[in-house]
Amino acid sequence: MHRLLHFLMRTLRLQLCLLLGLGFGVPEGRALSLYTNHPTVAEALTSAAEEISELAKDPLRLAPRVAVVDLVERLHRERNPLSTILEERLAQMLEERLGQQAVPFIKLEQLRAEWNSAFPGRSSQQLVEDLAGQAEADWMITGTHHQEEGVLKISLQLYELATESVLWQTLLEAPVARVETKPLETPVVALEPAETTEAAPFAEAVDTAPEATVEPAQNFGFVAEGIDEPLEEEIEDPLAAEFAGESFAEPQQLALVEPPQAEVRLSPEPVIPEGMRLIPGGEFIMGSSTGRADETPDHRVEVRPFLLGQHEVTNAEYARCDLCERGTGGFDTTAFDQPAVYVDWKNAQAYCKFRGYRLPTEVEWEYAARSGSPGPDAFGGDSVLLGQYAWFAENTRDAGRWSAQLVGQKLPNAFALHDLHGNVLEWVADYYAPDYFSHLGLPDNPTGPDAPERADYPLRVARGGAWDGLDGAG
Repeated sequence: MHRLLHFLMRTLRLQLCLLLGLGFGVPEGRALSLYTNHPTVAEALTSAAEEISELAKDPLRLAPRVAVVDLVERLHRERNPLSTILEERLAQMLEERLGQQAVPFIKLEQLRAEWNSAFPGRSSQQLVEDLAGQAEADWMITGTHHQEEGVLKISLQLYELATESVLWQTLLEAPVARVETKPLETPVVALEPAETTEAAPFAEAVDTAPEATVEPAQNFGFVAEGIDEPLEEEIEDPLAAEFAGESFAEPQQLALVEPPQAEVRLSPEPVIPEGMRLIPGGEFIMGSSTGRADETPDHRVEVRPFLLGQHEVTNAEYARCDLCERGTGGFDTTAFDQPAVYVDWKNAQAYCKFRGYRLPTEVEWEYAARSGSPGPDAFGGDSVLLGQYAWFAENTRDAGRWSAQLVGQKLPNAFALHDLHGNVLEWVADYYAPDYFSHLGLPDNPTGPDAPERADYPLRVARGGAWDGLDGAG
C-alpha cells in the first residue's frame, strides 16, 4: 500500500485539489436547494414540482417530456411501497403543471411491469434508463428517500438523457407522523461515554468487553460514540394523514444512543448503524519490505474491531454540517452521491466532531483496505482486477471521465467497503513521521505519533488512490 503524502496539510486552506474532477454540469446561475425544510411531505413535493416545471417551461428547452422514475429507499437501493406513493404524487403534480410534457405515472407502471416480466433480475440503473427511454422522456427524475428521527428525507435529481447531465437537484425534508415500534426482545450494544482517567481514551474503557462490543468508525473517517438501532418491521404509514391512508413496510430508524452516564450493555450481536460496516479485529502485516522508506519495514500489527463507513463521505452528507467548509476549483464535484472534495484535514475533523465520530487511524485504514488479503490490496495484487474495484487514471481520465465518480459503483472488498482503492484520497488521524513504524515491535492498535515532527509544519497522512492516477490506485 502506498502512503500518499502529496496532500498533507499545513494551514486551514490547503486543499486536495489534484485528486478531484468535474462532476455533472449544473445550469449556470442556478443554485442547488440543499436540505430545504417543509412542514409536510406534500408541500415538499409541491416545491420540487414547481421548480422542475419552471425549468421544463423554459422556451429554450423545447418542451421536454419529464418522467419520474425510481425514488428508491436509500439503504437497500430498492423501490418499496413508499417509493410508489412518492413517485405517483410527484408525477401527478407535474402532470397538473406540465400537461402532456409529464409522463403519466400509470404509463411508467405499465412499462415497469413489462420490463420486469421480460428481463427479471436486471439492475436498477438499467431499468431506470430503459423506462425513461421507452416512455419517450427527455428528462428523468430519480432519487432516494429514507426516514430519520421522525423526518422523511428525499433526494431528487433531474437528468437530461441526451447529455447524461444533471440539470437540477435538491434535498427535501419534512416531518412524518410518529411511528411506534415494538421494543427489541434482546438488548443491543450501546457504547456510551465511559468514566476514564484523563490519560485514557474512550476506547480503553471497552477493552475488556467481548468482541461484539466494537468501536465504530467511518472512512472520511468517523468513529461513533453511540450507535443507531435500525429495526425493520410492518409499521403504520407515517404519511397516512397526507396520502389517503396508504400503508407500506419501511425500515424504522431509531435515535442515536448518547446517554450521559458510563455504561456498556452487551448483546450477542451488535446493531450496525446505516451506512457502516463491522470490521473484525485481527492481525495483519502492514507496510512493505521493499517499498519507500516510510513504508518499511513490514511489521505485524494487531487491530481491535471497529465500524467503518462503507464509502467516502458524499456531498449530501457533508452539506449537513453548517460549520464545515470546503474549497472550490476546476475539478469539483456537484452530485449528491459524489465524494466531498477540496476538504482539508481540519474541516474533516470538524465534520467528524459534528457527527460524533472520528477519523480512522492509518493502521485501521490499511487493515480495512486490505480486508484480509495478504497482498498490498484487496484483490491479491492482480492488476487485471484493479478496474473492477477502483477508479484510477485508465478508467477515468484516460477514458475522458474528468471527475471523481459516484461512490459505491465498483465492487466492494471482503469487508463490504467501496472505493478505498482509487477515486479520492481519504484523510486519516495520524501525524506523519517517516520512521514511526520502524520503532514498533508488536503494537496493539497503534494510533500514530503523538506530535508532528515539526510544530511549524504539522503534516498529516492521507491514504488511498486518486481517480486521475496520482501514485496509482493503491
